[in-house]
Amino acid sequence: MRLLATLALLCCMAAAPALAQVNLLASNPLLVAAYKGDAEETKRLLKAGRSTETSDNEARTALIWASVVGHVDTVGVILEFKPRLDHRDELGNTALFYAADRGHEEVVARLVEAGADANAENGQGMAPLMAAARNGHVVVARLLIDAGADVNQTDYTGRTVLDWARGGVASRLGRLLRQAGAR
Repeated sequence: MRLLATLALLCCMAAAPALAQVNLLASNPLLVAAYKGDAEETKRLLKAGRSTETSDNEARTALIWASVVGHVDTVGVILEFKPRLDHRDELGNTALFYAADRGHEEVVARLVEAGADANAENGQGMAPLMAAARNGHVVVARLLIDAGADVNQTDYTGRTVLDWARGGVASRLGRLLRQAGAR
């Protein structure tokens, strides 16, 4: 009985962050629609005059939320309304940074195709390629390199993209970066 109660509690705790986030965004239907990946509702709200610049209390816009979660169709809808691709949240992260960090290949492709800066640094001097490297996202790294990401860029601590790629999960990525000229 005790094990069953513990498992039930753990299941509720796992769902809590998503529910909590939707509750935080509840005052803004556009952000909720983007977070949930509801492309039709996102389009309806944007057509009705909602601004792509509307953000939550951490400066995250609908484009950022759709990119965080990896909703490629919703990102596509938002891009139709010409949002600022260089918008940064309170941490200095752009939509492209979040998509690269989480390995959302199609979202990264859409954002770079729309003109997102592959070298935009966040508050710690990290660029999207560093985020992809840190997590071993090889396909995302290739997309960013093809979009002009600097393979020798360093963060504020002096760590290079290759430094971020070192480790078991990222060994293929290390080879890709060295082939692209990373030092």
